[in-house]
Amino acid sequence: MTTLVLAAGNHSVNSIYNSQMLPVRGKPALAWVIEESYQKEDVFVVLNKANIQTQKYLAQRYPNVKQILVDVDEENKRYGTYSILTSLASGLEKIPTQTSLLKLVLGDTLCRGYETYDKDAVVVSDDFLSSERWCLVDKDKEGNVHHFYDKQANLDIADKYALTGLYQFTNIPLLKKLNLEVIQAGKRQISNVLDCYNQQVPLKTIKTALWFDFGHKAGIIKAQNHFFNSRDFNSLYADPIAGTITKVSPKRQKLADEYAWYKNLPLKLQVLAPRPVEFKENMDNAVLTMEMYGYPALSELFILGNLSIEEWELIIERLFQVHQLFEEYTAEMNQENFYDLYLHKTWQRLKELQEQNPYWKKLWEYETIVLNGKTYKNIRFFETQLNDAIEHLVKTVKPTVMHGDYCFSNILFDTNSFLCKLIDPRGRMHEQTIYGDPRYDIAKLRHSVVGAYDYAVHGLFRLNEEKNSFTVSDNYPTFQERLTAYFDKMTVQFGYELDEIKLIEALLFTSMIPLHKDSMERQKLFYLKAVRKINELFERK
Repeated sequence: MTTLVLAAGNHSVNSIYNSQMLPVRGKPALAWVIEESYQKEDVFVVLNKANIQTQKYLAQRYPNVKQILVDVDEENKRYGTYSILTSLASGLEKIPTQTSLLKLVLGDTLCRGYETYDKDAVVVSDDFLSSERWCLVDKDKEGNVHHFYDKQANLDIADKYALTGLYQFTNIPLLKKLNLEVIQAGKRQISNVLDCYNQQVPLKTIKTALWFDFGHKAGIIKAQNHFFNSRDFNSLYADPIAGTITKVSPKRQKLADEYAWYKNLPLKLQVLAPRPVEFKENMDNAVLTMEMYGYPALSELFILGNLSIEEWELIIERLFQVHQLFEEYTAEMNQENFYDLYLHKTWQRLKELQEQNPYWKKLWEYETIVLNGKTYKNIRFFETQLNDAIEHLVKTVKPTVMHGDYCFSNILFDTNSFLCKLIDPRGRMHEQTIYGDPRYDIAKLRHSVVGAYDYAVHGLFRLNEEKNSFTVSDNYPTFQERLTAYFDKMTVQFGYELDEIKLIEALLFTSMIPLHKDSMERQKLFYLKAVRKINELFERK
C-alpha cells in the first residue's frame, strides 16, 4: 500500500499558522494525518513549493516521507488551472508504479476507528449537520456508493453520509486517466473524479467511528477536546462545558506542590495563572482540576507558527515584564536550597547519566568534543570553574516569587491581547514554596528562546557521530540569531547579569540529560549543547 497525502492547499482557519502546521495538541494537524500511516506504508505528501516551513518540518520529523513539491505557476501553465486535482495529478506521477492499493488522504482530515479494507472504497461519516459544506453520498444495497451530492444546499441528509477525505483505489492507471480527463473538462472537485471512477469500479462505503476535519474551526475544536480525553493524552481530561482541565498523576507530591503554588500566589499575581478548582489525593494518584484556557503554548507558536520577528520581540519583552511582577515579592531562604539546585543536582545528574549506559562513561573520558567541525573541551575539564561560578551564584541569590519552569511549553499566550497564563509551576525547593531564584526562571526562558529546547523535544534535528566528533543539523527559525541578540539585550535591560543567566542555562542542559532517557539522540544533543555553552562561558575568559 502507498499513502498519498494532498496538502498543497493554502486554506487556513487561523492566520497565525500555515494551514498544514496548525497545531492540535502540540503537533501539526498534518502530522496527525501522516502518523496514521507512517510506520505501516510508504507515505508521499504533496506540498506547495513555496511552503518552506512545512517542508523543513517534515524533512526532520519524518525523514522517510517523500515530498512532492508543486509549483502553482507551473500547474497553471500545464493544466490551465490549479486545484486539488492538479495536485493529485502531480502526486500520481510520483508514486511507485507497482502500487497495488493507493490510500489517498486530504491533508486536513483524520479518521480513526474504521474497518480495514484492501479494495476500492471511500471512508464516510454520519457526523455532520448540513449538506452545504461537504460532499455527501448515499449507498446501494451492496454498500457501494450510489450517488454523489457535492455541497448542495437544503439537501435532505437522511440516509446520506459525508465523504471524509480518505479514499482507496486499486486501479491506479484508471485513476490517473480519469483525473486528467476531469481536469481537461474544466472541473475542479475530487468528487468529479470519484464519480467517474465509481462508474467503472464500484467504491465501497466504509463508516469511520471518528472523523476530524481540520479545515473547519468546529473540526479543530472537536479534535482538541478529543485528544485531551483519549489515550494520546492519558493524564489530562478536559471538560469543555465547564471550561476546566483535570490532571491526574501518580506523582502526588508534585501535583500537590503545583496546587499550593497556585493557591499561595499573592492576589496580584493570581491573574497570571489558571484558577485551581479542586485538588484531591488517593493512595495511587493526585487529581488537580483547574480553569482551562484556549491560548496556545508558546512552544507551539515558536515551532509551528507564522509570527514575525517583530512579534516575537514583543512577546519576549512581555515575558520579562510579567516576570518583573514576580520580583516585587521577596523572601529569605536558606542557601542550601540553591546549592542543591545548582551544584549538587548538576554533578548528581551527570553521575546518574554515566550509570544509565556505558556510552556515557566512554564519552565522558574524551578530552575534547568536536561539534560541527569546532573543537571544545569536555565538561569534566571545567569542574573547578563550574563549582566556583556556582558558588558565586548561590552567594548572590535574592529570592523572589519564582515559577520554576518558566519555559515556552508552560506559557499559554494569546497573540491578540498579549495576555499569558502560566501553567505547571515547580512549587518546591527543599520544601513547598512559591519562592526561589528569579534568575533560574530567566535561564529557563533562555533555554527555550536561545537553546531551542522545544525543537529538540519535537525531534527537529539530525545528529551524526563518529567517536567524539558530531555533526548536528537543525531547523531553527530564520530569525534565530536576531532573536538571540534581542533576548540577551532584554536580559541586561531588566537588570540581570548575562553570564549568570548563560551559566544557569548551561547547567539546565547538563542536568536534564538523564531525564530524557526515552531518546538517546535527544540526550546526545543536550550533552553537546551543554559542552558548547560551558566552553563559550569559560574559554573566552
